[in-house]
Amino acid sequence: MSNIIKALKQRLRICEPLTSDVFLGSLVFDPDFPGFQGHFPGNPILPGVCLIEAAVQLISCGSGRNLLLAELERVKFFSPVKPGDEVKLEFHIEHLPDGVGAKGTMMSGQRKICAIKLKLTGEKS
Repeated sequence: MSNIIKALKQRLRICEPLTSDVFLGSLVFDPDFPGFQGHFPGNPILPGVCLIEAAVQLISCGSGRNLLLAELERVKFFSPVKPGDEVKLEFHIEHLPDGVGAKGTMMSGQRKICAIKLKLTGEKS
């Protein structure tokens, strides 16, 4: 999984936030993205876990903190991500006493890819 996280960090483009509580970003999942390997031969589809990790990386980068997924409260996938798709992320965050809460969506053009609500916490030593 570490090679996927590294690849996500390399591809993630953070956009200027709309407010201090809204993080925007985008990723282009080119055909050589490691998440496509073996999922599925002849019909590559990005695994949902890669989209969840993209959300974690966006929120971590946007907040300037090393955050880890603590709880995936809700996720719904609407449309698959194929090689070459650009995915735009928009997450509204809430600062919590023990971390960060976030709710957001991912889109590719006019296609809704997924909706996610999660909680993140500071990295453990």
